[in-house]
Amino acid sequence: MSKKKPSEILELTSIRFFAAFFVLLYHNIYLLNLDSSFINNTFKNFVSFGDSAVTFFFILSGFILTYVYYNESERAIKGSKFNFWLHRFARIYPVYILGYILDFNRGSSYFLLKYTKVIAIKKIIISSMAYFFMIQSWHPRLSPVWNSPGWSLSTEAFFYFSFPLLISILEFSKKNITLMFIMYLIPIAIYLYIPQMVNIDNPEFKTLWRSLPLIRITEFIIGILICKIYFMSDIAEIFQKKKTKGTLFFGCITTIFFVTTLIKWNIDKVLLSSIVLVPIYTLLIFFMVTIKLPIFRILRNKQLVLLGKASFTIYITHQPIKDILIPILEYYKFSKGVTLFGIYSVTVCLLSIIIYNYIEIPLQKLILKKLKPKH
Repeated sequence: MSKKKPSEILELTSIRFFAAFFVLLYHNIYLLNLDSSFINNTFKNFVSFGDSAVTFFFILSGFILTYVYYNESERAIKGSKFNFWLHRFARIYPVYILGYILDFNRGSSYFLLKYTKVIAIKKIIISSMAYFFMIQSWHPRLSPVWNSPGWSLSTEAFFYFSFPLLISILEFSKKNITLMFIMYLIPIAIYLYIPQMVNIDNPEFKTLWRSLPLIRITEFIIGILICKIYFMSDIAEIFQKKKTKGTLFFGCITTIFFVTTLIKWNIDKVLLSSIVLVPIYTLLIFFMVTIKLPIFRILRNKQLVLLGKASFTIYITHQPIKDILIPILEYYKFSKGVTLFGIYSVTVCLLSIIIYNYIEIPLQKLILKKLKPKH
């Protein structure tokens, strides 16, 4: 069965903004300077799951790439592999490098203050080369050095490299659900087994587990499979025809999400996220493209769609912008609290929209114009 699809799913574009802002909150909740009241502790617990938004991005990436690039008749990507990789490079690399430029003063100052000049320069060069070639996520000491959110783009780069092969071997079949379940279980099984060999509280292990592409690719594959299920199964049509059941099911997964994130559980957060949030994010994406619930109309708002389009810039630049902006605000006597955080977050969003319109899109077009093969 083949489905006629719109060129852009606006709901998924807008929801990216909320995921990016979830990460921003996760990194910078300390700027709110919250006390230890019950409400604030509950909110802090919710924000502590903000890093799981990267999981949402990885699953969404697999879904969107399949949605846009999959050629059903040939069971391969549309066009050449080079053309696919060029479009992905043009899409992410300019802003990715901008994040490095904005973060250079902080990063280089750290090395120069901690090490002798010669050693510091060596470390700056090595870590910078890893960042430029997008390979820092393969090594726990390199992963967080420059513009810490950049590690996920290094991981995504591996996904992009693998996508043409993955899309050809992950055939449409009823086994897709089984394979998706296996992809879901693999990280959980590994994480349960690893404590027998290493100390999972070791910071380097935590960094490696967070960023290693060979582990995180399971989430990307889940995204590919959920898109194939969407195109080829009757599940989507069942929920489209019976919207009451779809609404009820969507309400259930939303409730589970908030119960999971608002309550403090006596279980490792990484494991809890893998067990609960991976399927929730998967189902959320699936339902947003299959059921046109009234609540989703909000996500078609033009301003939200624009923020969604700028969400990549929000994600990749919010940390270096903070390192530049917060000292200025504190110099002018702004103390940590709602006002300071509000100024910071609004500034990030506004600058990201400007960067999206006047840097990201123009450079993307320029790269494609200069590097795309002429026929």
